[in-house]
Amino acid sequence: MEAIGMSLQDFMAKIALPAAAQSIIVRTRLSLPWWQKALSANPSKFQDRLLANPELALAVLTDLAAEDSAYYPAHGLSPQVYYDSYRDLTLWAQDHYAKTGTWGITEVPWLMRTLQHRLVRLGRLQFEPLTAPADHHLLSLSDTWLNVHIPADGPLLPAECTASFDQANTYFQRDWFCCHSWLLSPDLQQLLPAHSHILGFQRWFTIVADFPNDRQAEERIFGAPLADPAKYPETTSLQRAAKQYLLSSRKIGTALGVFQYHR
Repeated sequence: MEAIGMSLQDFMAKIALPAAAQSIIVRTRLSLPWWQKALSANPSKFQDRLLANPELALAVLTDLAAEDSAYYPAHGLSPQVYYDSYRDLTLWAQDHYAKTGTWGITEVPWLMRTLQHRLVRLGRLQFEPLTAPADHHLLSLSDTWLNVHIPADGPLLPAECTASFDQANTYFQRDWFCCHSWLLSPDLQQLLPAHSHILGFQRWFTIVADFPNDRQAEERIFGAPLADPAKYPETTSLQRAAKQYLLSSRKIGTALGVFQYHR
């Protein structure tokens, strides 16, 4: 594929990074070769330095992403896959702003997966190859998997999910998929209508393990888990339903699901 060439400003526009966040990145003076070497030579130190400074993390991760365009055409991936994969920068910068009122990024370990080419977004979904996973639920079926992640930037439309699974199957040449998420929680069947896109996404998977004490759902639905569910907001229909569910002394956990893809 043809090489992708663009400036930092063009890249930030392509991933729809807000102007206020862009201004922080532009005015931050970086030694980019030093950060590139740090990511390669000492990922742990790279991670710790950025976790201590969310604003610096925003600048470093975005600059490194803007310099990563050559990898994608060299591996048969389109410019759109490049932009889509790094749109996570925008999602997590916006998440940080919503929680703190400042622009930055704290999801450094997560975004390092994309910079290290362990994670790629193909359409609606993200995929991460797993080899010889430690989880016995997975090893009993296959020793190679595609781990599915769901970016929080839109509905899980059935046609888009099908297209993503098809692209991942073709690109990675793997047909076993796994996902550990609150979106697979069986409790959601008590909270959502039967036609819900989330429940439609669940139907792809066979649940092999559930984790009722995992509070990821509360973090995703309400922004952060609280000790007292009575204090949760009720802005959306899902928030209202989830709040009442939790107030009745029930839990919304997570689950691990698997399926084998067939064209």
